[in-house]
Amino acid sequence: MPPEDELFLDLGANGFTTKKNIVIITSTAELPVGVVRATRAAATLQYAGHDITKVGILDGGFEAWDRIGGPTDALPVIPTPAKYYGSVDESFIVDRHYVNSSLNRLEDGIVLVDARPRSAYTDGHIESALSIPLGSILEADGTFRPAADLLALFESTVGSAPVSATNGEVIVYCWIGLMATGWHYTLTNILRFGNVKLYDGSVEDWVKEYPLVTG
Repeated sequence: MPPEDELFLDLGANGFTTKKNIVIITSTAELPVGVVRATRAAATLQYAGHDITKVGILDGGFEAWDRIGGPTDALPVIPTPAKYYGSVDESFIVDRHYVNSSLNRLEDGIVLVDARPRSAYTDGHIESALSIPLGSILEADGTFRPAADLLALFESTVGSAPVSATNGEVIVYCWIGLMATGWHYTLTNILRFGNVKLYDGSVEDWVKEYPLVTG
């Protein structure tokens, strides 16, 4: 995550305050890159102390808006600067030592989710992690799959583990903390899971101290 002082200055310069509802607009022309840029922005706003329930992503991005004939404007928007009064929220960010203490605890309701493509997972993943690739949360047009389908996908992967919106804990990771935010947003904002952690350093950080396993 960016340094606190720089982040708050940037947010304030663009007119953000913690009281505003924020809609993140991205492009779905290149998937899943466009979507994960938006989910990373959502996670950054949460880190900046913004109420995550006040942060949303325009489903399907600008392309979906354009398809339904939504109004557009070619003129640049000049924001009115504001003072961003936030408090950094690191409660959902975890490090490698936290993750290491959470391995092989599926029966306790602690689930580690690898959001990378299946091929990357097979080549090497964190021990006891379950593979749920980021691409599985999206339709072909870049919209999120229906909430019922997303929940069914998650539940079919974790099996009988006692983890749900109100119980247990989910830790998500990828290569560098970008793709993982897609599952973090899905679980937190769409499925309303109450305890979702982001391993921001992800594999890039993990291998500095611990090995990956294959298979």
